[in-house]
Amino acid sequence: CMMVMPTKAALEVIGSGFGRSGTDTMRVALNALGYKTYHMKEILENGLTAHVETWHELLKNGCDDEAALKALYEDLGYTAAVDFPTSACWEALMRAYPMAKIVHTQRKSGEDWYASASDSILSLMQKFPFNIFKRIDPFFIHFAKMSDQLWGRIMKRAMEASLDPGFIIAAYDANNVRVLEMVTPDRLLIHDHTKGWASLCHFWQTCARNRLSSHQHKG
Repeated sequence: CMMVMPTKAALEVIGSGFGRSGTDTMRVALNALGYKTYHMKEILENGLTAHVETWHELLKNGCDDEAALKALYEDLGYTAAVDFPTSACWEALMRAYPMAKIVHTQRKSGEDWYASASDSILSLMQKFPFNIFKRIDPFFIHFAKMSDQLWGRIMKRAMEASLDPGFIIAAYDANNVRVLEMVTPDRLLIHDHTKGWASLCHFWQTCARNRLSSHQHKG
């Protein structure tokens, strides 16, 4: 008889919001709703060097290798994905998973986002101990290269320490506008994590407050 191979899980939720826009809160919420959620934390906490290398190539080549992109999630059974580096390829993912919902996390303004990002993800690799790790640790050597490629794709130019904050904020704002232009309303949830879970629960037509209310809203 013919052996039936199990079907790999497909992404059902794609996050298009930049890191530090409430993506970790969204990760917690989606996990509480039963999804297995991919986030930058998954890469860092599990030391996924192969993922870092794949993302580097994807980001360098415009996220156009659909098979490689899908394998990042499907091979490990992820059904949702938020945060960087996913959100740098959200348009390619939207095409690869036409039935997936798009969850767009954002802060009240670009300036508010920059205030949070500038002290964290924008300067991560320049801070101790990562500024040491990226020179001696194989994982972080690859991670630093991926990070540079990520910001290069987002900013459309090399990411420099002296880059004007206005330019970075403009890239954040442009992504917010792009999402509204490209995603149909029936497929899109725009979520501000400071306003609680109401929009999230309504979007999925389930409240699940007993699972979500215990989680603190974080940045």
